Amino acid sequence: AQGKTTSGLVLSADTWDDFAPTARRACLQEMRERDPDAARALIEAKAGESAADARLRLIEILEDGLCQTDAPYLKSLSGDRSAKVRALAARLLGRLGLAEERAEDTEALAKTVAEFFSVRRAGLLSRQHKITAHPAKTAAQRLRRSRLLQNTTVAGLCGALGLDALALAKGWPLETEAGMLTEFTSVVIATGSDEAAEALFQRLPRREATLRRRLLDRLPPARRAALLAEVLATDEPPFSESVACVSPPGTLALSAFSRAHGLRVFIDAAPMDETGRTKLLNFGAFAEGAHALALMLDQEGARTLFERLTEAGLSRFDPSLAFLAFNAALDGRTP
Repeated sequence: AQGKTTSGLVLSADTWDDFAPTARRACLQEMRERDPDAARALIEAKAGESAADARLRLIEILEDGLCQTDAPYLKSLSGDRSAKVRALAARLLGRLGLAEERAEDTEALAKTVAEFFSVRRAGLLSRQHKITAHPAKTAAQRLRRSRLLQNTTVAGLCGALGLDALALAKGWPLETEAGMLTEFTSVVIATGSDEAAEALFQRLPRREATLRRRLLDRLPPARRAALLAEVLATDEPPFSESVACVSPPGTLALSAFSRAHGLRVFIDAAPMDETGRTKLLNFGAFAEGAHALALMLDQEGARTLFERLTEAGLSRFDPSLAFLAFNAALDGRTP
């Protein structure tokens, strides 16, 4: 498998130097989508010849479509001369559940972690664990804890606390001092497995909308798609989580929203003027929600929703409906 430019030139080990770095990257990204193993093999063959920053950018391409067959190459980078490349390889291995911490590192980290966190079983017969965060008594302690979370990995925390990655994600405290949950989520996104990221997403309350969306974006398309029904049931305008789960865009039937409370809120807000609508739903959220629905729905769904909204009293020329009208008309029919 090879990647081609618009001029027809094929990217391969032999033509590598005929491509500018940006064109080379674009070809590799396209190849990674079409033939992940071929893209990795080409990166593996040529990355070692590149300078550290260029090598890092090439290896970053492996984040898309990351899979177990990438592991041998990523493990081989543990001895790379660039610390940034080694750190990236370790993060990607962590996402595959294959990160390893040296015994001496785990022992040292365990002592530090014990200062801030403890673990106990959630019940006498339960296999679940509950992690407790000890309150920081001084600003210096808060700073040390923050640096700990900013510089550790899921594998490091697991080794220090004696848990596996899934137990860590399921047991991490959600009610913590400001910033701690955000820092832990960043650790999971950067170095945790898909299973750990999904488990944390499912635990986070809806008020943590930004963190939930970041976790969704981290998951591969197939896992996001599997979560679609669950997300639709609770998502609300502007439907940012639902949009992340629909792939490809424009393929979702309106019937998928049959149990979606958020769509009912959205439709109920339609007949009101801007002032009245704001009492039920922020006007910006209504417009963003209409845009999101236009991206998700198939033509029939977009047309049906457009008609329902206009029948409810919203002008057919309301700017918030522009994308819905465009979707509904894509096949040549005017809504």
